[in-house]
Amino acid sequence: AYALLRPQPAVRVVRFSLAGASAVVGSTTQPAVSPDGRAVAFSDGSGATPGIRVRRLDRDTTELLPGTDGAGDVTFSPDGKSLAYTTTSKELHTIGVDGSVPTLLTREASEECGISWARDGYIYYCHGDAGTAISRIPAAGGSAEDVATVPDSSVSATGSGALEAPLILDDGRTLLAAIRGAGSLQNGRIAMFDLRAHSR
Repeated sequence: AYALLRPQPAVRVVRFSLAGASAVVGSTTQPAVSPDGRAVAFSDGSGATPGIRVRRLDRDTTELLPGTDGAGDVTFSPDGKSLAYTTTSKELHTIGVDGSVPTLLTREASEECGISWARDGYIYYCHGDAGTAISRIPAAGGSAEDVATVPDSSVSATGSGALEAPLILDDGRTLLAAIRGAGSLQNGRIAMFDLRAHSR
């Protein structure tokens, strides 16, 4: 009974704005939130200083990570100490949130298709621009492998049917991905892949 009657801790609500290098519409990516909820990262491709910006909730300004110009999609590592990001030249990199030198993992990643850094030590991303495969590569470096595919014939010239937005769940075996619909991602559907059973 005591557990039901004792006062509940107050919920902390934080409201803030993210100011990039430019107000150009479409120049910034969707923000990524750190696992502990204390930082937000996004890339801004416009202005005189393009690159990834990190905003810590206990600070009033954003920090630019050097060497990240050309960055596209961004995601945090499970421990929140690093970021993975794609680039306009189809590269996939990792970098420490502290601004360490970026590490190149592959040159076969789609720029704005989404990436997911899993607890199993792999980074999941869209392989190339065809939209037919989601691959994974060890965050520490190594060989990439396709883990989810659709037939080439199922992807139209306009991109309908393509795989996008990979998200690996914490169980390490369930991969969610969007399948683009006719005209836009909003008209698509969600597919679930079992990576251990190699089934969908």
